[in-house]
Amino acid sequence: KRLGAQVIALSSSDEKLRYCRENGADYGINYKEKDYVKEVMEITAGKGVDISFNSVAGHTLRKDPKVIKPFGLLVVYGEAAGRDVIDPFEEMIHKGLTVKFSSIYSRMGTESYRKATDYLENWLKTEELDNVSKVFRLEDAAQAHQWFEDGRAYGKIVLEP
Repeated sequence: KRLGAQVIALSSSDEKLRYCRENGADYGINYKEKDYVKEVMEITAGKGVDISFNSVAGHTLRKDPKVIKPFGLLVVYGEAAGRDVIDPFEEMIHKGLTVKFSSIYSRMGTESYRKATDYLENWLKTEELDNVSKVFRLEDAAQAHQWFEDGRAYGKIVLEP
């Protein structure tokens, strides 16, 4: 808030939300009474938030990613609601490690995606593929997928028209 950010506070009680507003929160949402994903998305005009600080963990870790913008940040610094969702990450949390998930779908439509696809398209036209482990006909794409899923690929798999 001191850096000029808008703050959306989530809490399990109206009393705690009053405290948050008294200490600078612009919005307060009681997540036990309202769908906070819907509320946050309305507040942010469908864009989501840049960063989420979560001291609750538990069930909220399943919803928080839905309100964070692509390339946003989720900081988990407590587990007041329990560890049911964070157990697989326990070792990372206690070490303070940073985990970053990424997906090609979150990059589509960006300038970096366009540059990467332009580079790949040019490379495919001008360079040979190294380490081709198997070539399949395009109509055998399902077999190629199965071959990959079976862990048999050790290099590139090529689908030819």
